[in-house]
Amino acid sequence: MRTYAYICFFLLLPQYTTAQTNVFARAELDRNSVYNQQPFKVTFTVVTTTWYTAPLQFDNLQVSDAFIVPFTRSIPGQYEMNGKYLSGVQFYYMVFPYKAGRFSLPSMAITAESPAEGTSTGRKITVHTAPVSFTVKPVPKEYPSGHEWLVARDVSISDNWSKPLDKVKVGDVLERTITVDALGTLPQLIPEVNTAAGKWAGVYPKNAELKDTRDEENANGERTERASYLLLEAGTFNIPAVEVYWWNPYVGRLYKKSAPARTIHVQPNPDLGMLTTLKDSLAAAAPPATAAHKGPYRILGLPWYWALLYAAVILLVIWILVKMTIILYRRAKTAREHYLQSELHWFRQFRSADAGSPDLLRKLYHWWDRFLFPQKTITETVEERSAFHDYIKEVYSYDHIDKEKGETLKQVFTQYREQWKKSPPAEKSGPDVSADQRPWP
Repeated sequence: MRTYAYICFFLLLPQYTTAQTNVFARAELDRNSVYNQQPFKVTFTVVTTTWYTAPLQFDNLQVSDAFIVPFTRSIPGQYEMNGKYLSGVQFYYMVFPYKAGRFSLPSMAITAESPAEGTSTGRKITVHTAPVSFTVKPVPKEYPSGHEWLVARDVSISDNWSKPLDKVKVGDVLERTITVDALGTLPQLIPEVNTAAGKWAGVYPKNAELKDTRDEENANGERTERASYLLLEAGTFNIPAVEVYWWNPYVGRLYKKSAPARTIHVQPNPDLGMLTTLKDSLAAAAPPATAAHKGPYRILGLPWYWALLYAAVILLVIWILVKMTIILYRRAKTAREHYLQSELHWFRQFRSADAGSPDLLRKLYHWWDRFLFPQKTITETVEERSAFHDYIKEVYSYDHIDKEKGETLKQVFTQYREQWKKSPPAEKSGPDVSADQRPWP
């Protein structure tokens, strides 16, 4: 009967758990394999067997080596689960990985407030989605070398100048604006275009303008680059076409689009007195050249999350070292205090005392008070008695003390201590003085 009861309990346990946990969540990817910088959509669906009494609560999605674009507006509706349609909400993120390899989407904790079946009072329930794996493929071999990688659904490019290129002269300043509009990528991932010129002009670029043009379902971006051209030489010159390559991952093909090449006719200018001043002004207005930054923010050359991890480990090690140092110091201090009250310390004080000074007698009494010996007497043996009495006479009967008698006193008690250490009595008593006793002045 007991075995039957156990079997029934475990058979009914899933149904009982489901009845109690009436909120469910799952994470789905629209694709499990993408190219480097190709976005994929992560959809979180949270359903309940009743209804929600408060908005969902969840943390931002964190994926290593990837940009995350949240689209966290909740979309209510009816969603299928195990053949049934339940009330729920959806929200999603766009993930832009920038490193090839195999990765895992971490579990997401979601807190919902929903009443249990048969009740109307909402209760907080925290559910977790299961981790999901995905693969990031490297740049395909078909992509031309020397061109920066760009993955997008479509790209458009425009190249505009502030003046007609056939009506300019030496010393004129032209403003050039190149705009690259890409669908299905972030503006930070659009590569820089080439605005260089020959010796006929000095080029003074400005900071690129990045514009996020996402819609409700996709991430799109626009990169605008502006540069000032100071015309330095007269003549006819060719301006090469501005080319942009990109890989369309949805059809698996390489594409190229370019703004047309142009020809500029620069007329001579007899009045060139302001040319040097224009160069200086444009150079001062141009921003300093900086390397393009992609990927996570870096601290001392490391991604910020690794830098924070290393800093946390270093702080933990420092904390452990400080704690160990404090413990070792306290132990050393306690050991030192015990040693200063020990018999060994005071015997060494007696041995190091001046044999020709009355201080030797005081040090002898200090040691003897701490010498563990039952019913001990400082004149226990004939040798001790003789040496002790001889030294007492020296201290109290003469103006000076014979050092030889002091040395004899040291040797006698040293031998006595060594013999006692080798063959102590059967029983030892405790110290004749308290542990906190201090030497008398």
